[in-house]
Amino acid sequence: MPKTVLAVDDRKGTLMLYEVCFRNSANYQLFTENNPINAFHVIDRKAREGTSIDLLITDLNMPELSGFDLIRNARAVSPQTRFMLCSGIEKSEAERLLGSLRAEGIEVRYLPPSYLWNTNKLLREVKSLIGE
Repeated sequence: MPKTVLAVDDRKGTLMLYEVCFRNSANYQLFTENNPINAFHVIDRKAREGTSIDLLITDLNMPELSGFDLIRNARAVSPQTRFMLCSGIEKSEAERLLGSLRAEGIEVRYLPPSYLWNTNKLLREVKSLIGE
C-alpha cells in the first residue's frame, strides 16, 4: 500500500510542482490542498478513519492558518504523521523557527524549495523520513 503524502501551499503553482514530482511514484499517494484549514480537515478525517496521512509537507506563511499551527493541529489528531516544512525562507531562519516546534516535541524537517525542481532529491528526502 502506498504511503500517503499531503502537500499544503496556498500557491497552486507550487502544488503543481509536487504533483509533477510524485506523478510517477507508485510508492506514494499524493493529496494536495491550497487551504490549510481544509488540509487539517483531511488529516482529521483520515485519522478518524484509521488511515492517517504519513507525511504532511506544508508552507509556512498561508492565509487563515500558518504552517506551524497546521502542524500543531495535525499532531494533536494524528500523532503518527511526520512533518516537513517547505518555505522560501533561508534554511537557518527556518531551523531557528522550527526550534519552537521541536521544543514541543514535534520533529519537523526543513525541505529546501529547490527540491521541488529536483524529483530525485525530493523523493529521497521523503523516503528518508517515511520509507517507501
